[in-house]
Amino acid sequence: MNILMLCTGIGLALLGAGIWRYKATHLLSNVDSNQVDPSKKDGLARYAGLYCIGVGGIFFGLSFVIERFTTERELLLVIGGTVVLIMIATAIYLSGLGRFMKK
Repeated sequence: MNILMLCTGIGLALLGAGIWRYKATHLLSNVDSNQVDPSKKDGLARYAGLYCIGVGGIFFGLSFVIERFTTERELLLVIGGTVVLIMIATAIYLSGLGRFMKK
């Protein structure tokens, strides 16, 4: 499981860096390209890229934290806390998308 979490974290971080660096907002499935304000496309790419890098960092960190715990209860608490953390990050990300849309 550690290898899977590590690869997921690295993959998400690389995806986020690619979205940010190359302004690849067409890769975002939750954003309609016609609704994005063209003057704010750079900000949207940065915002989405940072989100992916952040979630990738959470998975990357989780791969090392899981290794330290041995009991089933500890692992369930860590993974459950991670799920809650990712859900909060996703809610913040989705609520902030309105700044980049046409009025």
